[in-house]
Amino acid sequence: MKTRDLQTWLHLAARNVWPLSLILKREDENLRDMFEHTGLTGVFRSLEIGCGTGRVARLLRLPSPAVGLDRSLDLVRRTGSAAVVGDAFHLPLRSGSIDLLLSVGVSEYARDIEGLVNEMAAVSNRGAILLLTSAPPTLFSRLRHLLDSRIRARAPEQVLAIAERYGFSQRERRHTSSQDLYLLVKR
Repeated sequence: MKTRDLQTWLHLAARNVWPLSLILKREDENLRDMFEHTGLTGVFRSLEIGCGTGRVARLLRLPSPAVGLDRSLDLVRRTGSAAVVGDAFHLPLRSGSIDLLLSVGVSEYARDIEGLVNEMAAVSNRGAILLLTSAPPTLFSRLRHLLDSRIRARAPEQVLAIAERYGFSQRERRHTSSQDLYLLVKR
């Protein structure tokens, strides 16, 4: 078993262990509530970056199917919907082709968040919605870092400055003990 597959399995198993299960349940409620504030209805083109098993798209009950993208072939096979193996820094999509981008639990693993946001900006159209999460510099993030050295905590000001640089405006931001959740709109 590859290291990445083992980490994925451990992450999925941990979702069911208290108190992490309670924390994740609250994060899901915030995400669902924030999605309702997007105003998106009807048919739209959406992309879930770092889709894993497609959990976020299912959680949000999108009216249009999302295309998922993940680095793990094993996870892509488990989505049960349209998903491809790919790299978030080289999205296989036409410029300006996406109305909704979901990037939940991805940016804290990106060494180059600027490159990630740049690529998302390139494929999103004007008025597109980006739901983005980021690990804030909190005690919870420090504990996660001890368990998984790939976590990179970022201050909200840093995330928002990068988003602004690539044409996204903040519509809403929520802070929890474990993540910052941003609702951004492409100008």
